[in-house]
Amino acid sequence: MRKLAIIGAGEFAMQVKNIVIQQNKYEIIGYYDDFEKNVLGKINDVEDHYIKNKFDCIFIAIGYKHVDFKNNLIKKLSSIPFATVIHPHTFIDKSAQIAPGSIIYPNVIIDKNVLIKEHCVINLGSIIAHDIVLKQNVFIAPGVTIGGFSTIGSNVFLGIGSTIIDQIIIQNDCIIGAGAVVISNLDKKGTYVGNPAKIIK
Repeated sequence: MRKLAIIGAGEFAMQVKNIVIQQNKYEIIGYYDDFEKNVLGKINDVEDHYIKNKFDCIFIAIGYKHVDFKNNLIKKLSSIPFATVIHPHTFIDKSAQIAPGSIIYPNVIIDKNVLIKEHCVINLGSIIAHDIVLKQNVFIAPGVTIGGFSTIGSNVFLGIGSTIIDQIIIQNDCIIGAGAVVISNLDKKGTYVGNPAKIIK
């Protein structure tokens, strides 16, 4: 198995660990974190340790509240291979494409011709219908449904139970609140809540 180092050692990292163990594709050799104890080192140690062959690939377990920090790390560590973490109890159509650095939680459905770009998080029980594009670093909370032929921009957060109807385009850097229903394109950066979803800031 490939040796995996996880960047971050908080709760998100523990969730990643749980799925990695069940995926049975990687051996976790440890964690890098600037604030936790009992780790392999600080984040600044990652590149040097990779050169020294301490691990083969990495996964960045940095949550949605630290988008800029995560994006900076992605750029900084781009020379190191990223792992793709997929729970075995999910459905992914053979035509779907999932880029490195993403994680798929249990009971997710990913339909045909879906393109998931780098470093996306698709949480428990979410449904990604056909012909959808998720751009980089999209975070999908549990129970989200996205209708077909939609495009979700980079750094978008979709809150628990939100619904995106078909043929929707969501601009980069949007936050969709829990339970919101998106029925028209969102072409302005901001936070959207309600049914139908409307911008609040």
